Amino acid sequence: DGLLGMDNWQKGLPDTITLYSYFMSLPAYEGVQDQRAVTHEWGHALGLGHSYPGNIMSNIPDLTATSASLGIQDNNDYDFWYP
Repeated sequence: DGLLGMDNWQKGLPDTITLYSYFMSLPAYEGVQDQRAVTHEWGHALGLGHSYPGNIMSNIPDLTATSASLGIQDNNDYDFWYP
């Protein structure tokens, strides 16, 4: 479970994504930050683990990011799992 949300893909439970409303309602998580959090959790649902800073799958939220796009490592990891 993370600061912003969680998914169940590794736990053998039905696929669900849960976003924590307390953190998602903070001013720091508006607009693109909300999109980044959702994209990050979708990445976990697809089987992606945490990545390096600068990538959306990083376990350290980048509050200065202006895009919700996948980073280079995120794309490489996705391509590895889904060739």
